Amino acid sequence: MQRIRSWAGTAADAVTLFAVGVAVLMAAVAGAWVELRQVGVGWAIVAAVGVFLIVVGGSRGLLNWWKNRTDPVGEEFYLRAKRIRLADMALPGHPLIEGRTFERCRFLGPAVVDFVDCTLRGGDWQTDRVGGPDSMYIEVPEGKILVGTFRFQNCVFQDCHFQWIAWIGTPRTLAHVKEQVTPVQEFRGSGAESV
Repeated sequence: MQRIRSWAGTAADAVTLFAVGVAVLMAAVAGAWVELRQVGVGWAIVAAVGVFLIVVGGSRGLLNWWKNRTDPVGEEFYLRAKRIRLADMALPGHPLIEGRTFERCRFLGPAVVDFVDCTLRGGDWQTDRVGGPDSMYIEVPEGKILVGTFRFQNCVFQDCHFQWIAWIGTPRTLAHVKEQVTPVQEFRGSGAESV
């Protein structure tokens, strides 16, 4: 719901700026026409302001879309340079993601992930300033059955970025994650950065 509100607010801002820009530009054109088709300095300035508002409104909408976009993910087994919202990857009632290779992908949460027989090579993860890196690890004993997590099994991760993700697993699994994935404390609560 928050995502919809954020998107609607940004769309409204962009549409408003765009509409005001069009109105100002049309007022300048109408004013110049009324003055017998002579464009004075005042009308030129009003037209320039209108064009500026149109460009700013369009740019703001485009920039927000670019920052918050996610790439569609199908059944492919090799994904490269994708922005993936974890909730879009797993099927309802079946949160297992198996046998895939991810290279330079950005995973977006919020989510809790569980790795089983996965390989991590490099990458980083964005942590929360409040709790720090250690607050993003949830340790469970060996053999514990986990429910409600996104489970990656037999997957390979090469230089991926994990944003708003917590890790759950055995001490051995979490040690591997801590060794391979660098925490980056850059919490930004207003949206995702581009890949």
